[in-house]
Amino acid sequence: MADLEQLRRQRDRFVAFAFSAADLLIEVGGDGRIQFATGAGAGVVRRPVDELVGAPWLDLIHPRDRRMVDLLTAGLQAGQRRGPIAVRLRIGGQRKDDPAVHAALTIYRMPTEGAALHCTLSAVKRPMRVDSSEDKRDPESDILNKDGLLAAANRLLNDPSVAKDETTLTLLDLIDVEKFAPGLPKGDREELIKSVGATLRANSIDGDGAGRFARSKFGVLHEKAINVDQLRNAVTDVIKGFDPAADGNVIKASTIDLGGDNLSSAEAMNAMVYAVNHFTAAAPGELPPASLAEALEEMVGETVKRVYSFKEVLGEERFTFAFQPIVAMKDRSVHHYEVLARFQDGRPAFETIRFAEAIGMVEQFDLAVLRRSMAILDERIAEPELRLAVNLSGRSIQNDIFVKVLLGLLDRGRILAQRLSLEITESAEIADLEKIDRVLQEIRGRGFAVCIDDFGSGSASIRYLSGLSVDFLKIDGSYVQRITHSRRDYALLKSLAQLCRDLDIGTIAEMVETEAQDKSLREIGISLGQGWLYGKPGPLVPPQPAPAAARAAPPAAQPARAA
Repeated sequence: MADLEQLRRQRDRFVAFAFSAADLLIEVGGDGRIQFATGAGAGVVRRPVDELVGAPWLDLIHPRDRRMVDLLTAGLQAGQRRGPIAVRLRIGGQRKDDPAVHAALTIYRMPTEGAALHCTLSAVKRPMRVDSSEDKRDPESDILNKDGLLAAANRLLNDPSVAKDETTLTLLDLIDVEKFAPGLPKGDREELIKSVGATLRANSIDGDGAGRFARSKFGVLHEKAINVDQLRNAVTDVIKGFDPAADGNVIKASTIDLGGDNLSSAEAMNAMVYAVNHFTAAAPGELPPASLAEALEEMVGETVKRVYSFKEVLGEERFTFAFQPIVAMKDRSVHHYEVLARFQDGRPAFETIRFAEAIGMVEQFDLAVLRRSMAILDERIAEPELRLAVNLSGRSIQNDIFVKVLLGLLDRGRILAQRLSLEITESAEIADLEKIDRVLQEIRGRGFAVCIDDFGSGSASIRYLSGLSVDFLKIDGSYVQRITHSRRDYALLKSLAQLCRDLDIGTIAEMVETEAQDKSLREIGISLGQGWLYGKPGPLVPPQPAPAAARAAPPAAQPARAA
């Protein structure tokens, strides 16, 4: 009797432990149907527990995660445990856009009961995923994109509960997929990519640690217990289902350990970003550095070379200008040109300028561009209709030394005040708006117009419009691109245009490419336009004298408004 009581207590103890760890306990038979269920079914799957018995257990899983969970359980050996992993549970129909409950799933296959699976499910208030937003996911494979996977890696590197020495990033290049996939019917091609994505997810940490960087390049964060051969074989099996002639050579793989190199989390993350970018941009079959330490060493070496190279570019002014016209919307007469830097190394100007910001040299670059632009206007003093706009980084105008030199240049070049304006880019958030507004008023007080660039993206927001007195606002091109097919963006820009008119601020729309966009922008009262519809960046062409009405548009600074 005492032994029986002891067994009951032991049973109750195990049940209590089970429910302290999960909301729902499920046993799945070899036929894939639920043969036992207990717990808070209504709170997790929104139905009574007794209705679950006899039903296919994968019907609990949302269609977007079902393939991944099926692959995960199929590969689970006797005595193995996986989880917790992030899953979505079905609470509605069978469509991919039906509502879902986010849950944590753990699976264990008993070593003594054949094919039986024992699963626990716990509802979670917020998704376990690093970022479930669409801009962090690859829509074709339904796994993370490059930015999403790097965000997942960053979370792992900074999570003290994660054993870094037991965590690995494997990068896979499915070389031959590019050769045969385009020849597949569209449905099969989509199924192949989704199957590869599901297979990598099934082997990843948290069930959502896989990403797609390019058409044939993938990455997966996983436990070291899962080796690269297992991943390669799993993906090869998927590919063979579509191309029976495929073999292991269709996949080149490289594994990078997250720990073990005595790097700080920040150093490891920088090295991982470098390795992933290197892998993504590399030729097919070319693999990244073998370790984070090696990646960091390569990255530092490349950075040092770029620093010296950029110093030479600045010292010798080895950059050229392209000039893109900005036109009056009502008659398309050229109002002024934006000065755009071009570099001899072929790198995109945006990337080079961001690099200059990162290494603390953007102020020198901005001054070099400004001096040369002022020299061009000086040389063409007989062309009063020629006006230029020069970009200044948000970082530069927050540097007191830069501001002092800038104001000195403008003092010496006051004769150019009606012909030169400054665009403040949103590359770095401006923390002290009151301080920067004083700087802008110093500039405007000397007769030079000031424009906020890329308004509506990144840091440039309504806060800037409230805190900074300026002459022009350049609207981010993403809004302009959507104006003809998005009622929301049309309404937003219409309201913004009216607000700017009320504040005596001119508006510039960038990236205007179609006549339909031009028509919509004129309808809502945008002042000026820039984009390929009006002219691509190129050599400086003297603008034709504008009609009197166009010349009346405010080319220079307006008096500072009272706060």
